[in-house]
Amino acid sequence: LIAASMPAASRPHGSSTRYSCAIGTIGTVYFNGSFKGMYSPTERVRSKMFKQHYRTDNDFDVRYIGEQVDGDTVFWNAMVAALNAHNSNPTAANYAAALNYIDDWVPQPRKG
Repeated sequence: LIAASMPAASRPHGSSTRYSCAIGTIGTVYFNGSFKGMYSPTERVRSKMFKQHYRTDNDFDVRYIGEQVDGDTVFWNAMVAALNAHNSNPTAANYAAALNYIDDWVPQPRKG
């Protein structure tokens, strides 16, 4: 059994924003001398990764592919409720409530 990975490139994601993203590399995989394909090992998007990237001890709520993997769903459920309230009854107050959650959740590009 022989397996080799040869890093081809590093992919620092999110470098143009103030938000952190997982970092990975691309490798070529061989098994017993036979090419098996390309592999992309990447950091796990979890609370630990964000703590390291942001250099903090704060806890993070992490949803990954529709599943809550760290923290709780309190903020997520409140945001979804605000968006649903605006969708079912589009008033200025419901729009403002939904916008407050969106501003906290959606990454904003770095200015300057």
